[in-house]
Amino acid sequence: HGTPENIKIHGSLENFKFFAYYYKNGKVIAMSSVGMDPIVSDFAEYVYEGKSLTQEEVENDPIAWMRNKPVAALKTFFPEKFT
Repeated sequence: HGTPENIKIHGSLENFKFFAYYYKNGKVIAMSSVGMDPIVSDFAEYVYEGKSLTQEEVENDPIAWMRNKPVAALKTFFPEKFT
């Protein structure tokens, strides 16, 4: 897929709980994560199934496509549900 044009990080680099989307030509070409398993394996399976994600889709809702949403990600995006 080549070198990404943009990278968007969600979560906390300081606390080592984050995931990142790597974009090229408006599409997600890769992901990485620390402390947010199983996001990257879910993405690999998603791509294996012939699906793709656009930058617009994940900017509107970064976790909507995920099947196994990690608790750390849910706490990041929906903290009110965990208070």
